[in-house]
Amino acid sequence: FWLKDERGGLRLCIAVPWCKSCLPHSVATCAAGADMDGRDIFAGAAAGAVGQTVGHPLDTVKVRMQTQARKSSSWRCVLHVASEGGARAFLRGLSVPLVSKSFEQSIAFGVRGMAERGLAAVGLHAGQLRSGL
Repeated sequence: FWLKDERGGLRLCIAVPWCKSCLPHSVATCAAGADMDGRDIFAGAAAGAVGQTVGHPLDTVKVRMQTQARKSSSWRCVLHVASEGGARAFLRGLSVPLVSKSFEQSIAFGVRGMAERGLAAVGLHAGQLRSGL
C-alpha cells in the first residue's frame, strides 16, 4: 500500500493484508524508513551496466559461434569479429540490453534493500534468516 510521509510524498510500503496483527507493524516499518533507497537503486543500475558491458562481448562471440556454418575455436571467432569491425563490433547492439539490465538490477537491489530495512525495523536481520531448504 502507499503511505504519505511527512513531506507529502508517497512511500511504497509492504503489508500482509490477511494478517490483522501485521498491519500496525507494517505502518511502523514504513514510518521507520522501509522504502526504496536511492543508493540501492543506483548500485543496482551500476551493477547491471557493468555486468552487461563485460558480458556482452562474450555473448557476441557465443552467438557468432552458434550461427556459423563451420566449426572453429572461440579464439578464431574473436579474431574474425575483430577483423570485421574492430573493437566496436563486440559492443554492437549493447544499448537495449544495457538499459534493460540496469533497470532490472536497480529494482532488484532496491527491493532487497527495502526488505532488509523492513525486517530490521521489526527486529529481524538478514543474517538471522534461513531458507527452508
